[in-house]
Amino acid sequence: MCLAPFGIGFYGTSKQSPPAKEPVQQRGSIPHFVDITRASGVNFRALASHTSRKYLLETMGSGVALFDYDSDGRLDIFVVNGAPLLDPTPKGTIPEKTGTQYWNRLYHQKQDRTFEDVTEKAGLQGVGYLQQLRMFYWYSDPTQKNHDVRGMVQAAASILYPAFKENVESILPWTGLMKRGILFEGLLRFMDQQRRNNFYFFQNSSGVSARPMAFIPFENLGTLELGGQTGNVGKEIYGAGECLWMYLMFEALGHVDDREIMLANLDLLDTSSATQFPPNRLQFVLYNPTDVERTARISISPAQRKSVRFNAGAKSMAPEVRVPARRILQFTAEY
Repeated sequence: MCLAPFGIGFYGTSKQSPPAKEPVQQRGSIPHFVDITRASGVNFRALASHTSRKYLLETMGSGVALFDYDSDGRLDIFVVNGAPLLDPTPKGTIPEKTGTQYWNRLYHQKQDRTFEDVTEKAGLQGVGYLQQLRMFYWYSDPTQKNHDVRGMVQAAASILYPAFKENVESILPWTGLMKRGILFEGLLRFMDQQRRNNFYFFQNSSGVSARPMAFIPFENLGTLELGGQTGNVGKEIYGAGECLWMYLMFEALGHVDDREIMLANLDLLDTSSATQFPPNRLQFVLYNPTDVERTARISISPAQRKSVRFNAGAKSMAPEVRVPARRILQFTAEY
């Protein structure tokens, strides 16, 4: 596969059968490449806006991820795309995807090795001008006796440690985007996976009492290629700050009894400009990732015994609410 700045091209050698019925030309015994992009079902072109200001966004290509999004054993393709830029673009402006040509694209690989566009079905059209992708790898190696990853995701396939720190750093900025209106299910699904496999690493948050309490995650700084750790300076405290951020995001400021429902606070990136923390007006997003309706009983710990007013938009909301399957609810809590 060829990843170019402005599109994706697929090339197969004449030694293998392409995924579509196109003639394969032979040149003696020397393999050569045949363009099978159109036959593969992938039709993506990265669109970059061009302005007189030559913004850095204009010169950089799109991010691409190869992963199995539906766990069928075949690699799928996710690519991010740009959006129109104003010339000049005022500071603080969030570019908007004004048409389907600016959508991100998710291509699902079928059994015949061709691809189908499932972007809209997965809710990954995207918002704004996107360039980079952060890829996570599931890894659990029973031969590693000195630490237990317990299903946590890692930053790269060859890295030994559970990348708790990088995972928290990846999702924390998403709270600021959600608070400012960039909110869609695809983003919340990834965030919920982080919640389940990082924050719920701890016994008190997972709801499972039978297993021993986990240690605070830290960077072991080892690689599989080198056969073990290569350094451990500061490892005991390296993940402590991220544990605090995770606790504030998913538990300390707002709590929901049903652990299948995700409740996330959206105020953490604004703490530096706040006159007090936590503020007496908190913003949250509530997401039910399951396929059944569930009941969310919400409590706001910083309010202590004070009365709390819940509002979803212009309407008041009760602290106990029914959340339909795959539904998102954004609300505020004032005390």
